[in-house]
Amino acid sequence: MSLFSPEPIAASQKDNLDTSLGLLNTAFEGFRKLFELNLQAFKSTLVESQDAIREALSAKDPHELAALPARLMQPATDKIQSYNRQVFAIVAATQAEVAKVSETQYQTCNRQVQTLVESLG
Repeated sequence: MSLFSPEPIAASQKDNLDTSLGLLNTAFEGFRKLFELNLQAFKSTLVESQDAIREALSAKDPHELAALPARLMQPATDKIQSYNRQVFAIVAATQAEVAKVSETQYQTCNRQVQTLVESLG
């Protein structure tokens, strides 16, 4: 069987298709996780905004109303930091998976080139 026969070429094309589909699934999973995180953040923000409006409307005096933004600021800051950490974790996990696949593809390609060179020599 020759190096340029249809079988190795078909096998290589199948491997490339499998790799591409795997990367597509990895990217889709990352996007799904980001979507779910954003949906959760939106719902949480909506509920918290409604609660803040209720608190503002139920304030008994101007001092209580003036203290409301300062009291709400720290939890909001903590939530933003938590959100950013979760986004970073999702992106890092997706990137690590893509890097792993890329490294495997690189090694496979190197082996194929080495085999080709050895067969020609």
